[in-house]
Amino acid sequence: MEPLRGPRLRSPARSALLIAVLLLLAASPAAAATTLQIGTTVRLASDEQCANGFNVEDHLLLPPDCVPRAQGVNPIGVAVRSAEGETIARITQASGRVVLARQVQGVTVTRVPVVQHTGTRITGATAAGIGRRVCVLSRVGGTLCGPVVALNRTVNWAGGTVTGLSEVRVCASGPWDWAPVVDGSLAVGHVLGGAGCSVYFLPIAPLLASGGLRLAL
Repeated sequence: MEPLRGPRLRSPARSALLIAVLLLLAASPAAAATTLQIGTTVRLASDEQCANGFNVEDHLLLPPDCVPRAQGVNPIGVAVRSAEGETIARITQASGRVVLARQVQGVTVTRVPVVQHTGTRITGATAAGIGRRVCVLSRVGGTLCGPVVALNRTVNWAGGTVTGLSEVRVCASGPWDWAPVVDGSLAVGHVLGGAGCSVYFLPIAPLLASGGLRLAL
């Protein structure tokens, strides 16, 4: 006669081990968030390094040379990675004025509205008209202030012609590295280049308006 077979009883030791494993899994920390300040270095999948711009919601504002250097490579879709190597965004737009990358789903990015190398906290954005005094926060040259002397300038560089730039009278030399331009705690733009006492920057206010973007504050 076959013995009756009932459910297997778990030993106390086995139950305790299972509970310990479940508790360990529940306590495992989630992937660390990437922290982005203004000026934080990010890296493309093709290994180029770039400075993050003013923080905007769901996107990264990157300098126009933040594209793969290899000839013929389409930058659209190229991954933007954190210092730890995690893919945090992909390029969606590239021009001679700005590179825009959209944050990928499933990653946590903490945007801190502070200029990394000066500690300047950004509380908003503004347009700077002629005569307004603004400051360039250069990583190399320090804080350089002067008046805006021209708007909607067209500048011819080796990489091409760029329109819609503002000119500030600051006597200094680069490299500029996408240096922020501010008026106190307000974002004004990013430097694209300059020579002598003329420094040209991309105004942030029309860029935000035309792209439907908002500063992350």
